[in-house]
Amino acid sequence: FLAGSWHGVFDGGVNCVVALLVAFTSYTYHPPRYYWAFSFLGFLMSIVWIYIITSEVVNVLEAASITLQLSRALVGLLVLAFGNSVCDLVANFVVARQGKAIMGFSACYGSPLLNMLIGVALGFLIATATHKGTYVVKLTAQLGVAAGFLICGLLVALIFVTLRRWKADRLLGVILPIAYIAFVFALLCVEFIP
Repeated sequence: FLAGSWHGVFDGGVNCVVALLVAFTSYTYHPPRYYWAFSFLGFLMSIVWIYIITSEVVNVLEAASITLQLSRALVGLLVLAFGNSVCDLVANFVVARQGKAIMGFSACYGSPLLNMLIGVALGFLIATATHKGTYVVKLTAQLGVAAGFLICGLLVALIFVTLRRWKADRLLGVILPIAYIAFVFALLCVEFIP
């Protein structure tokens, strides 16, 4: 229990009551009737932990951007975006190595599409609810560069694959990473060159 905290005493009391309830209504070789609730509660707890950890990561990145005198847009576009994308990158790489390139290729477009359409929509919905009205987005030069590279990258991939009769080859695998390196270089130029 947290010393001097009624919140900790309450949580500890609830935990003890639930633990005793489970202990007296469970059997060693037979799950209780409410066993499905454990999965549901575990899912809810994972959401709570993800929320807590991501909030702390965002706070640390914001403190780092203030300390290093970097814009929040640059830190978000490079560090946070990289952290969000590593899992997708590894999963798509593994799927492609297993010979399921179409699945990996589709996931490369499906995941950002989900993030853009659902993530941005929910973000603005929450922002407008907390700010009581419209939320004004400050379009910085970094966000403009990011939007331009995103649109150009999608168009280059679409045009390239279309002109190659819907076949992706090594040239596309070279062009797109070079475009990302150019994107990072353009972001750094916008950030540090006045």
